[in-house]
Amino acid sequence: RAGVHAGDLIVAVDNAPVQELNIDQVLSILRGQPGTPVTMSILRGKALHFEVTVVRAVIEVPTVKYAMMPGGIGYLRLIQLTPLTSERTAEALRSFQAAGYRGLVIDLRSNPGGLLQSAVDVANYFISRGPIVSTRSRMPSENQVFYASSRRMIVPEEMPVIALVNRGSASASEILAGALQDTGRARIVGEK
Repeated sequence: RAGVHAGDLIVAVDNAPVQELNIDQVLSILRGQPGTPVTMSILRGKALHFEVTVVRAVIEVPTVKYAMMPGGIGYLRLIQLTPLTSERTAEALRSFQAAGYRGLVIDLRSNPGGLLQSAVDVANYFISRGPIVSTRSRMPSENQVFYASSRRMIVPEEMPVIALVNRGSASASEILAGALQDTGRARIVGEK
């Protein structure tokens, strides 16, 4: 929005040169209280120098996309499983309910995973009872079982669900797909 492009070089922040700093040091200077301004001196190419003032803000990278498809099919794309993914997924599922959906496609293709708790929370929207996933460790005290709660379920048990996966579906997205498959809540379609 401020006109900074990929490839632009930040040479100063608030008039302090940053060429000698590493990326973490520059980021710590750029980050700050949301709503406060920061001015960057930018070098574009070899000769174009200009200043840009931006207002700091909390930026949420979208991890959930959704739409209604023809025939009353809800399409839910989970890009990654972050702390906000379960909340955004619940919003999408409630939107599908309001639109009278008759089936659901969950797209987990090329989802690299993320937080285990996010995968458990999303799975619980489909699973009313029983274990969702368990973890096992060489240290018995670290073993955990994550159970579904019927109060958190959003998608009716009779709703047909397909989960799309590919070889880029990894980690927590595999756990989600596996939980949906193992409990009989979804058919998995795609690549191993």
